[in-house]
Amino acid sequence: MSLLDGWLSALEPYHHDLMQIELTVAKDIARNWRLGWYIAPRGKHWTIGKMTIGEPYRRFTVADDNGKPLNFQSVETALEFFRKEFGLFGVAMFQS
Repeated sequence: MSLLDGWLSALEPYHHDLMQIELTVAKDIARNWRLGWYIAPRGKHWTIGKMTIGEPYRRFTVADDNGKPLNFQSVETALEFFRKEFGLFGVAMFQS
């Protein structure tokens, strides 16, 4: 059982990322785990999340207090959010 298991919930089955992390929990995780954060396209917007580094490899989308994935209008906006809210400056970016 991983440390994340108690903080996860499932997204809708049609969504590419099947798991999510609440924003407040994601901020706590970011203080201890600086690697594996990402920005990825989601429709016409961008979403942010966390990848597990070891096996099994999984992606987790960061969700707001209502359980909806956070969306950003641009990569720059998502990067600014990472800087201000998580204190992270180096994140991966997926193109598709």
